[in-house]
Amino acid sequence: MPRRFLPVLAVLLVALAAPAVSAQELTVEGNIVAGPRTMTQADLAKLPQGEFETTTSWIEGKHRFRGASGQALMRALGAAGTTVEAHASDGYSIEIPLADFETTPLLIADEMDGAPLPEGKGPFWIVYPYDAGYAGQDYIDRSVWALDKLVVK
Repeated sequence: MPRRFLPVLAVLLVALAAPAVSAQELTVEGNIVAGPRTMTQADLAKLPQGEFETTTSWIEGKHRFRGASGQALMRALGAAGTTVEAHASDGYSIEIPLADFETTPLLIADEMDGAPLPEGKGPFWIVYPYDAGYAGQDYIDRSVWALDKLVVK
């Protein structure tokens, strides 16, 4: 191999060996004492977890969702404000009252029926127990799947 290709080969090998940015991360920023951070699935798994069974408007049948408690997440971050802007990787975003995280059993779900969320819904999904009184349009709109960022305001 000619010597002039060695630098190009070296750059390619380094690029291939570099770790890829994980799609299993949630960026949190804004009015949080903990400061901006990127949380992995493992980080969220260390928080108190919640679990419930509910139907949804998007997947037929009743399913069991599991994930970090929204309340536990906001407490761990030291969130202060009135709203949380939730962003999905597909460009969808909505403002959710911080009170939802503090007073409802919403989850930052990463499992459905004991397995990772279905393709297109994960890695994280804000889920409410719709069958337990959270079936209103506001809750439906706040159910962000493909969640990748939260901004506390």
